[in-house]
Amino acid sequence: MAAIGKLYTLPGVGRPLSYIKATAAVAGVEPEEPIYKHYEDDEMPELLAKFPCGRIPTFEGTNGFNLTEGAAIARYIASVAPNSGLPGDTVEGTALIDQYVRFAETEYKCPFSSSIYCKTDISLITRPFTQHLLRVNPEVILLTRAYLVDERLTLADIAVASV
Repeated sequence: MAAIGKLYTLPGVGRPLSYIKATAAVAGVEPEEPIYKHYEDDEMPELLAKFPCGRIPTFEGTNGFNLTEGAAIARYIASVAPNSGLPGDTVEGTALIDQYVRFAETEYKCPFSSSIYCKTDISLITRPFTQHLLRVNPEVILLTRAYLVDERLTLADIAVASV
């Protein structure tokens, strides 16, 4: 696999890491994963110069391009290998892929990771959330076809599967 840069993240950080690594594997590229010590390395001046917010995951490309946020890193990695088909072949396909990536981040992930979860009766969130998912669930779409967008694996499938 071709090296494309460094991916700074916490071991076992969950969805962002699995989403990025799955995208890299399908795209045929491999980001280096240097040892990263949270609350130490993110305060280092050389990292803060590249990533002022001090957030992870972060990506430092071999070409000097720096990026944060899991979805953006995965989109970039998918785009580095355009023949993989991951980013979509058409403007419409790319828009649909972005729709499902956003869906995976907001509809699946956020209600159970937000601060409101800690301050509210969980039944107030889970009942409406569960009813909503039954209406918009990608699994319903997959009853009639193999992939969410186009007729092959895309970033949309990886994003939804990684939740």
